[in-house]
Amino acid sequence: MDTCLIPASQQEQYIDLEIPLQHIQDWLRDGYSYMHFGVIRIVLTAYARQGIPTAVKMVLLNSTFLKEYCLNILPNFNVSLKDPNLPNMLKIQIQMTGPEQVATAYAATLHHQVVYRLQNHALNLPGPNL
Repeated sequence: MDTCLIPASQQEQYIDLEIPLQHIQDWLRDGYSYMHFGVIRIVLTAYARQGIPTAVKMVLLNSTFLKEYCLNILPNFNVSLKDPNLPNMLKIQIQMTGPEQVATAYAATLHHQVVYRLQNHALNLPGPNL
């Protein structure tokens, strides 16, 4: 899983779930043309907050829409590897409220994993019924 430190703040923060451009170029060179998003795993580890009332709002967003559009953790959609928005398409919006911390502190670590399939077609294959 990839990780990202979350600075201590009461404000909403946005974290990109980046797909490295070099990976996309390699996949295109290998003959793939589409990425199918299957599952997105997200885990938040908070620091120094055990026993302290803290509220967390966390939303997975698709940034290709003009307005905020929320995804579920089983998105089940395809994207062209040539889409210029692909490297930064997925974002996490997070807001942690509770006792304020000093500005230099980190409040948490966000762990994330994007499970995908590379394809040479754009067919949406059926997924599990949940």
